[in-house]
Amino acid sequence: MITAVSLGSVCQVKHQIDRFAGSVIASPFDWLVTPFAGLLEILKARGQGLSESVSAINDTARCDRFGVLLPHDFHIVNGKAEITSWQITQAKRKYLHKWGRFEAACRSSEEIVFVRFGGIGIPTLIWPYVMECEPITGEDLNNLAGILKYLFPSLRFSIAWVYHPHLIPVRKVDNLSNSIIRIPLSVPNVKHKGIDAWTGSDQQWDYVFETCKITKKESTIDTIIRQTFV
Repeated sequence: MITAVSLGSVCQVKHQIDRFAGSVIASPFDWLVTPFAGLLEILKARGQGLSESVSAINDTARCDRFGVLLPHDFHIVNGKAEITSWQITQAKRKYLHKWGRFEAACRSSEEIVFVRFGGIGIPTLIWPYVMECEPITGEDLNNLAGILKYLFPSLRFSIAWVYHPHLIPVRKVDNLSNSIIRIPLSVPNVKHKGIDAWTGSDQQWDYVFETCKITKKESTIDTIIRQTFV
């Protein structure tokens, strides 16, 4: 069984994994907006310090240490994220718990495809279709592969790097680690800030998961047939 796990950068990745394969392994990055540098630092810190110090950035909250946005953890009051010590404590506990489950699942899984969407993630915004101002490099991506290998030395894994070339500048990505699957996609035709725009194109993501041979979840009909006749 090959399982997909989200490494961000936005919620679209987790939504599409759940749609195609079901929620098999929860990741602390599932519902965060995570710039690439923040992703590397959170992995190296094994989740320690995530949401320990938080600032309000308009209608969302940002982890001061790692620069990730936490759009689902703090109440919005009059169009601004309300940061309280109680909410910070709850968020910190939540992400330490999610890290623990994520690490344990990665150590016990047969094979994982870590899915990373986007580039360097600057500017860091919830909206997934933004022209980034800094290039992502082959060194950046190879560093990610190296950190995952260090964390999970016995795990068979690959990294699906999914990105829109028209939005994501790249540099020196010709010598990527053999564990990295490069999957460029066209920008889907979505209405700007439309209600479903954040989810992306199901057809494009089907292509991503099929390319990576991700195990697809059973449909309701398939489950009924299996339980009835097998």
